[in-house]
Amino acid sequence: MRSPGEVEFLIEVSDGGVAPRVGDRAMVKRTMSKVFKVGDHVKWNSEAGSVSGVIARKVTSNTRYKGYLRHASRDEPQYIINSDKSDHVAIHKGSALHLIPARTKAKARKIERER
Repeated sequence: MRSPGEVEFLIEVSDGGVAPRVGDRAMVKRTMSKVFKVGDHVKWNSEAGSVSGVIARKVTSNTRYKGYLRHASRDEPQYIINSDKSDHVAIHKGSALHLIPARTKAKARKIERER
């Protein structure tokens, strides 16, 4: 079952591929990452539990962040997120994020104004 916001694609693979055969062509399922915009209130899982924050920036090219190279592209962007409860800044793929319903966005904007 696909998550909301994910789109399924079928692509052809050359004979050397490791895909299930459908007729005489090999097919592979691939999903696109979820797309968010600046200002969206999102949550994600961390070692300490669920964390929430507001997207500050969308990254669409490879970026060095906290000493690590983060791979991003227009097709697979990463997002810089400001945590709601601390000064922590994180960067995550769209597939790791979950949109928080709109009714709590007003609270997120209030938190942003207080900073």
